[in-house]
Amino acid sequence: MEIKDKIERAVRGLYERLKGKSFELYTSTQRSVGLTPEISFEEMWEVYLAQPAIRAAVDFRADQVVGAGFFTTMNESYAEKHGGKTAKEFIDEFCEQIGLDQILQLAARNIVAFGNEFWWIKPEENRLVSIPLFKIQRITFKDDAPATL
Repeated sequence: MEIKDKIERAVRGLYERLKGKSFELYTSTQRSVGLTPEISFEEMWEVYLAQPAIRAAVDFRADQVVGAGFFTTMNESYAEKHGGKTAKEFIDEFCEQIGLDQILQLAARNIVAFGNEFWWIKPEENRLVSIPLFKIQRITFKDDAPATL
């Protein structure tokens, strides 16, 4: 029996055992079902600021995730230009203008350390804004008017 067949049989067996049952996925901070996080957001923030080893570990992991930053490539045989620039040149200028590499680095650091990061896109200003860290209670979005930050 090939490994592919073994995996297929195991997955099929698991599916049959779970079929018809209901499951829910909860995050560690959802209190509505009685779960209390083991460490509060405030404690995570204090530890991150106070402990150089923890900050270094978080920064190292974020550096691994982001790497050298945002890099674009283009098929060299594609020669169409607009205003004398290729699509790659437009994208590279935009990324440099908004500081996408720095935004990605900050986002990775916040996600590794605190579990969330939110951006606000302001197309009319050609900007991308990183929203400061906050403890999430609930997120709702209603798209019925021009957005402001």
